[in-house]
Amino acid sequence: MKIQVGTHIIRVGSTRFIEMEEITILMPIRESLTLSYNQGHSVILIAVDDKVIGAIELHATTRPEAKQIVEELRQRNIKSMYIISGDHEIPTRILAEELGINQYVAEALPESKAEIIEQLQAEGKFICYVGDGINDAIAMKKAQVSVSISGASTVAQETAQIILMGSNLNKLGRIFDLAQMFRAKMQSTHTAVLIPSVICIGGIFFLHFGFAHTILFEQVSLFGGLSRVMVMEQKTTTDALPKSDHPPS
Repeated sequence: MKIQVGTHIIRVGSTRFIEMEEITILMPIRESLTLSYNQGHSVILIAVDDKVIGAIELHATTRPEAKQIVEELRQRNIKSMYIISGDHEIPTRILAEELGINQYVAEALPESKAEIIEQLQAEGKFICYVGDGINDAIAMKKAQVSVSISGASTVAQETAQIILMGSNLNKLGRIFDLAQMFRAKMQSTHTAVLIPSVICIGGIFFLHFGFAHTILFEQVSLFGGLSRVMVMEQKTTTDALPKSDHPPS
């Protein structure tokens, strides 16, 4: 981040950001940075004009539900998971190891995150990006699906297609369940509509169906598709309702 306060330029960001701004980081500060990184901490540097005047050491904590969510995603046959972070390599690697995620990218700028998403898409991957920070907004726009949480930065919430109510990711797996259900319903609905249409077309060419037969099969096709949608919608609504351990009185 770079802002102007009076006649001074204030820069706040990672080591990489400060270096890209062509500001010299003195050796004593670099030694402190190395010590913090080796302990798995993140560091934000503060520079006024062209001089680093201080740093903030951040002790990152993993969300309590994170490990369970990663495991739930694996059970849903989601094999490719990435951590894309603007943080230093060592804290990012430690986080990836803690969560059991083998693939990670560290020291990624907002534009770099978006480029990584495009690269994965070029490899044929369908991307669901979960982010809550300002720096995630560009990548979230590039992803096919973007998810954030209530309480995230305003930019992230405005960019996300899906916002999980609450301050955690506990319902993330439910999104993938709903997506699978929708896909299955669409396929079965297409089948219910397509089969009578195919029979109708075949009947016209081979069985000499007349106008009445054609209308009949089209009505059957329409009714079958609508019935299928109504049944599946009722089942989805029932499944979505909260379940109680006690019978209604």
